[in-house]
Amino acid sequence: MRFKSSLFFAASAIALWTTSAQADLTLTPAGTADGFSFATFVSGFPSSNNIGPLGMAVNSDGNVIVNSSGNATNYVFTNTNNQTILNALSAVPGANYPPAYATSGGVVWGSTGFSTGQLIRLNNDGSTAATFNIPVTLGLWTNPVTGNLLGQNANSIVEINVSNPNAPTVVRTIASGGGDGVTVSPNGLVVYNTAVSGFRISDGLQVFGPHPISGSDGMGIISGGTLDGDIVVNTNFGELWLLNPLLDASNPLSAVLIASGGSRGDYTAPDGLGNLFVTQTSSILRLSLEGATIGGGPGAVPELTTWAMMLLGFAGIGFMTYQKRKNGLALAA
Repeated sequence: MRFKSSLFFAASAIALWTTSAQADLTLTPAGTADGFSFATFVSGFPSSNNIGPLGMAVNSDGNVIVNSSGNATNYVFTNTNNQTILNALSAVPGANYPPAYATSGGVVWGSTGFSTGQLIRLNNDGSTAATFNIPVTLGLWTNPVTGNLLGQNANSIVEINVSNPNAPTVVRTIASGGGDGVTVSPNGLVVYNTAVSGFRISDGLQVFGPHPISGSDGMGIISGGTLDGDIVVNTNFGELWLLNPLLDASNPLSAVLIASGGSRGDYTAPDGLGNLFVTQTSSILRLSLEGATIGGGPGAVPELTTWAMMLLGFAGIGFMTYQKRKNGLALAA
């Protein structure tokens, strides 16, 4: 339902006017040389204690649900650049701090944050459809291979099967020692927490890190190109780092600063188009990498509509092949 309250838009205009100007996250020479680029997705979010937008996920309409912790509101935006909160398609009450969102099978899931620490399923307008007694307080990411969710709570990461949206179930609990943002490797084998420690999902074995990036929070893993497998890390101190998981943390080449001068960064999320949404205090940026994708990855489980289109395509190819063969036989006769 489109939100039409003139009071809301008046309040939003005031928020835009009163939000203090924030420093811009700017690529370093290393980030530019590597082929990264920025675009502004949405700006003008109000902030509370320097914390603005947090959870983000693309819904089945192709729009983006964004949680604004500064005013406890869930907004819905089209998946295009250079918007402000005045461009929101809808706005409904949302959680305060710090909910994370993720999409699986076209359904957007989230956490209720510190208040109750439970898994929720969202409607496409950002409202809560259902709440489940599954502990998820902070980061949330979708395994691109299985479609399961990986959610961070106080001391561990839980893997959640959401193939039945009405009855999600916990598959396993991975002892991670706590954390915040999470991300999953494109091959679906490793989950990383905010300390940039990697844990094998199948048995919880720690296989990477921790890597000492100060203020590390949301992350995204690169697929393709010369930086394939490297990890982008958003920090609370206005920086983006690029980690090479093949190098030990003691190696100075294992971490490269690719952007600096920003405001408080927090969660990240795939934008559904091969790029990474990166939060700042009052805005969300879209980070792209030439010749690669960030935060997605090969082997993602196609949605039902995708399967249907693929099957129709295969059927069409088969029919064309049959017609060509039939016509060929007719000409030969």
